[in-house]
Amino acid sequence: ALPIYREGNIWVATVSGLDRFRDFAVVSFNMNEGLSGSIVGAVLASGDGSVWLSTSNGLNRWHDGQVIIYGKELHATQPTTGGNKADERFAAHSLFQDHLARIWVSTFQGIGYLEHDRVVLLSRVPGGAVLSMAEEKPGDLWILNETIGLIHLLHGTQVEQISWATLGHQDHASTLISDPSNGGLWLGFFHGGIAYFSDGQVRASFTARDGLGEGHISYLGFDRERTLWVATDGGLSRLKNGRVATLSTKNGLPCDVVYWVMEDDADSFWLYTSCGLVRIARAELDAWTAALEQNGDAQPTIHVTVFDSSDGVRMLPNAQHYSPQVSKSGDGKLWFAGVDGVRVLDPKHLAFNKLPPPVSIEQLVVDRTIYETISNGKDPLRLPKLVRDLQIDYTALSLVAPEKIRFRYKLEGYDRDWQEAGNRRSAFYTNLRPGNYTFRVIACNNNGVWNESGAAMSLMIPPAFYQTYWFL
Repeated sequence: ALPIYREGNIWVATVSGLDRFRDFAVVSFNMNEGLSGSIVGAVLASGDGSVWLSTSNGLNRWHDGQVIIYGKELHATQPTTGGNKADERFAAHSLFQDHLARIWVSTFQGIGYLEHDRVVLLSRVPGGAVLSMAEEKPGDLWILNETIGLIHLLHGTQVEQISWATLGHQDHASTLISDPSNGGLWLGFFHGGIAYFSDGQVRASFTARDGLGEGHISYLGFDRERTLWVATDGGLSRLKNGRVATLSTKNGLPCDVVYWVMEDDADSFWLYTSCGLVRIARAELDAWTAALEQNGDAQPTIHVTVFDSSDGVRMLPNAQHYSPQVSKSGDGKLWFAGVDGVRVLDPKHLAFNKLPPPVSIEQLVVDRTIYETISNGKDPLRLPKLVRDLQIDYTALSLVAPEKIRFRYKLEGYDRDWQEAGNRRSAFYTNLRPGNYTFRVIACNNNGVWNESGAAMSLMIPPAFYQTYWFL
């Protein structure tokens, strides 16, 4: 039998050491689970419950825990140079599902869709660096080609190409999405800025001067209220009713670079950032928005939860820039792409550590002398006179993710308020005056559950003769 301890960890002793098993918030799938390639360029959840994955070695379909690989028969309506081997797989890039539930895929050879378990390439429609696809109206497909520009297909037939220079840009767009309310397309550009394109013209544009986050636009997405969210190198921007607001480190984000954002079914938003996967409750965003509407110059702060490597989030953002990078399946799970496979998050079933960690004070170091005998809580520990340097070492016991334990401490008689120590396990004081003090320390576990009782210790520093009341 394997021992299961108070926090749900399973510990296994082997000849190679001690192993710990626990639930991760994010699970990864790669070639060990049957994917045909290690690099997943895009991930698309379709209406039938399948999840489609584009890899460097074929198109994969994940369904009921099984992987089906497409691409062994690459068929084209027009022969390509050199032909195609019957058993040749291809590198799949961007993915899209149209109104007929057909799965579209971009390849180096061209653009096509899945039909009868084969990818049928359209004649004369260039492939290559296709970064994104969107359907403005049923049968009205737009393709974002990094080098060419926008390619417009009407019921599978190319009708026009629009260069980036025609749209007034020297750089190319990096992502696009159709507007569910007004029609038309929103474009996010490589060097920053977004534009609304409709009826062959750019009708509106927003840049950092309008409040948009600076730098590269990685993702565009609409939430259930049809508000546009923009992932940028300078934070997460929100566009509604022609007004832009940007959430950044000034408002509580752990870092500014945001790769994508997705709304889940549990009233939270998930952001994949350069420093981890961030969850923001919808109520936090609503409060942030309300504060900005009252005062446009305000900098309201929000509370976030960060999931990092200790939660199964491997910080290897996809070097590719195909889309979609994230997709929500019918069961509410979030699937997102990576250079080492695909990752899955179930917002409704997150492992949560409810147990506050026990806190203890380990030792005192007084002018380089170690005191391992701690006071019993009743009688203060008497220190030497004329203490110059005081170090108090403390700790908390939580083995789920010890690196995520956070501490606060306060020396009553000296500190006016609690001091935020982060994960530091020592407190330092210098040149304390004679008197009675009480040191208190509290800690939280990896999920932010605090032990409010913590640990306490009383100290007494006697005065030297010239510090006594009668001498003064």
